[in-house]
Amino acid sequence: MTTLRRERIRAFREIICKSEIYMQCRLDIDALGDELSMLVAALADAAESRTEKMTDEEKGDYITQANKKVDAILGITEWAGAKREARISAIQSYLGETFHRNTETKEWLKFAKFIDDKQQSAGEDVKVFVSWLFGQKGYDPQFWPVSKMMEFWPSAFVSVKNPQSVRIDSDGIPETY
Repeated sequence: MTTLRRERIRAFREIICKSEIYMQCRLDIDALGDELSMLVAALADAAESRTEKMTDEEKGDYITQANKKVDAILGITEWAGAKREARISAIQSYLGETFHRNTETKEWLKFAKFIDDKQQSAGEDVKVFVSWLFGQKGYDPQFWPVSKMMEFWPSAFVSVKNPQSVRIDSDGIPETY
């Protein structure tokens, strides 16, 4: 692999991951990572085949034009609705991979929107919730419908902050709270 090809692959990967089209790659979905790698390699192949017979000056102009076109394509996703839809789609994909369920239903879509709202407003990460849920004693997916997950969402983010120490007197009775 040539240095130019490695640089193109790195650049394409960076552009795509920053664009939020592939926000899912942040959720560590293996299949999506493989798809991203194949897409980046295909883009690098296309760029390389187009520039093989060009002079250095022509290559520079071509790469500049190609970068502008890629930026224009990725600019489509800059409006808030597309970003939100991409995030919700990423969450649904993550939930489907994690719970091994069909998450393309109204109920799971509602849950994905709920999670997106929580992530955007309070910074509550779906991975923290899933980790908490799987750590619950006796967790059984058939007894945890989406409505129950939404109900118990806040429980995953409760933490004891600065617990006040309580002094116990000689009789074993708390003195202060």
